[in-house]
Amino acid sequence: MVKYPVIFILIKKVLYPSVLLDPEQTIVTTWKSWQNWHRSTLGSHSPNEAPVIKSLEKLKKRSSAKTYEVLSKYIDGNRSLRDLAV
Repeated sequence: MVKYPVIFILIKKVLYPSVLLDPEQTIVTTWKSWQNWHRSTLGSHSPNEAPVIKSLEKLKKRSSAKTYEVLSKYIDGNRSLRDLAV
């Protein structure tokens, strides 16, 4: 009879603190943010859209090396405007 080692896995239970939110205040704050978004030049775009750089060559010619590096790294069509804002 072959004996296999017994492996015990301890899963640490993570408890998150409860947070009480005032629903009315949350709705008001969210509504104001949404209104500000629509008044901005980005109002016709959803914050969930992911921007794409159409021409890296033009961007490289028209921006500094650091700006080009940052923009080409993060604006890749996978990160939404919401993600980029954080």
